[in-house]
Amino acid sequence: MPRPVSPPSMAPPDVQQLIRPLKTSHSDLARALGLRRLSDELAATLQEAIAVYRASLMVAPTKGQVRTLVLDLQKAERPLSDALAPFLSENSSIDIETFAAFEATAKKCMATLEKLDSIAAAQIARLKSGPRVIPATECLSQFSGILGKLFHKFADPDLTKPQAATKCLREFALIMFEEAGIENADYYSHPERLDEMLRTDATAAAPPLSIEGTVRGSFDGVRF
Repeated sequence: MPRPVSPPSMAPPDVQQLIRPLKTSHSDLARALGLRRLSDELAATLQEAIAVYRASLMVAPTKGQVRTLVLDLQKAERPLSDALAPFLSENSSIDIETFAAFEATAKKCMATLEKLDSIAAAQIARLKSGPRVIPATECLSQFSGILGKLFHKFADPDLTKPQAATKCLREFALIMFEEAGIENADYYSHPERLDEMLRTDATAAAPPLSIEGTVRGSFDGVRF
């Protein structure tokens, strides 16, 4: 199996540039949420939720890629540790003044490298354990968790009651999947899979994006 390639460095995608108009009529989306009409603000939030999903697909790394980066970091530590060694030993062939100038800082650098190596070892162990992570699936789960939050925040309260919530949330989510271009036939056949994704803790699984005043702001009342 080929060695995973380290993910290239890149700036976070501009979520605003990924926003597209909703294809589904506002009346159909309002009906799915039990609302008389879909406000412009809520329509914008739904567009932004889809844009966040699209952006997350662009930046989500695999476990193998992350592990490669950590291993590369460990490799880079070793020559630096070797280079610091003469500035930590009084028996090294360095004049007294130079040794005195570097010793304190060299000790701090070495301590930091040792801590870095400890963290790296722990992360490598974590990345090797557990199930294989498929970035596209993780992004879809995150998007589903966001949809669950949006539904419970904005839908008619009668639709969020236990006896109605599951069916209505599924309907809303499938409309949004279609909007985002997500193949959803499997979720019609196996709705329990959809239910599991809709229960995803969207805050814990947040992608590495900074989104000010968009979907995340909607949840704490910044926007509405």
